[in-house]
Amino acid sequence: MRAAGSVALERIVLLAQGKAVRHLESAMTGLLLPDLRSVPMKADLTRRTFTAEKHYSRTVQQQGRVPLDADANEQIDIDDHRDAVERL
Repeated sequence: MRAAGSVALERIVLLAQGKAVRHLESAMTGLLLPDLRSVPMKADLTRRTFTAEKHYSRTVQQQGRVPLDADANEQIDIDDHRDAVERL
C-alpha cells in the first residue's frame, strides 16, 4: 500500500538469466534518473562591464549595498588593463 504523495520503487525479481535482471534494473533506473551526460550544463555567468574608453581607475563598494561579483571582476579587468598599458 502506498501513502499519498510518496513514490515507491518496487524491485521486480525475475527468475531468469542475470542479464535480463540487470537490463530491467538499468531500464528502470534510466526512467527515474536521466543520463546526466546528455543534459547540457547551464552556466550562471557574470556580466562583463569593463570598457577601456571610460578610463575608470577603480571600483568602490558602497555601504548598505549588496557586493556583486561583477564589481570585483571589473576591478580585476581595470588592474589587468592598467598593467598592460604600463608595460607598453
